[in-house]
Amino acid sequence: MDCSTEYIQLLNSQRFFPADLDYSILHRHANLLTTMAKVSNSCISVFDLYLRNHPFVSNNFEQSLKYDLTRISSEDPSYFDLHIHPDDFLPLMQSGTYALRLCLENKDVVFDYKLLNEYRIDIDGR
Repeated sequence: MDCSTEYIQLLNSQRFFPADLDYSILHRHANLLTTMAKVSNSCISVFDLYLRNHPFVSNNFEQSLKYDLTRISSEDPSYFDLHIHPDDFLPLMQSGTYALRLCLENKDVVFDYKLLNEYRIDIDGR
């Protein structure tokens, strides 16, 4: 099974109860995430596994990487994929799939993990 197929299967295997999802938590932490991005000169995004979108994306994506923040909020998550350097896409999918599998198999310690990625971006074919 290829990596993207496994990733989609893992996403589809999750069971969410919408009434239990508290999106105010992200709203409360948005200012802290924004500050962390500025201080560390990093780009931070939060991926919602239920809605499968990015409800938080730091402004650094627009300022540093020339991402269009309005497209991120209005389009599907593939907008991010379009900017990943082709040579880095498969390793990112593999690490994301591994991390998702790890979290789903170890739900009692899921909050002890975080996924950090570094990759090259493709800006205007460069």
